[in-house]
Amino acid sequence: MGKITEDTIDMSLLRIKSVMEFADTITIFFDSRSDINSLKKIDDMNDERITMVRQIYETNSKEDNGRCRNNYLEYLKRNYMGEFALILDLDEIVGENAYKLFEAMK
Repeated sequence: MGKITEDTIDMSLLRIKSVMEFADTITIFFDSRSDINSLKKIDDMNDERITMVRQIYETNSKEDNGRCRNNYLEYLKRNYMGEFALILDLDEIVGENAYKLFEAMK
């Protein structure tokens, strides 16, 4: 979950690419303040495994981080119950040794 903008799109694309070798599906939760041109760069990857889910984010609400987290956890339970889910923030990527984690999960 995060605000995807021109300032964060390069990291977002790097994060997505860092899991593409391993991921069956990639779900990106982005907030309503995200920049449409930046979101288009993700859409332009044209990968059928990528699903983008928009969430309303109210910056004036202290509870909104928890509400958004609960929303994506509910989404994962509804759509991927029993599956392994790796959740990354906007500033996190999967390193080159990630295959060890995914192999251990098989």
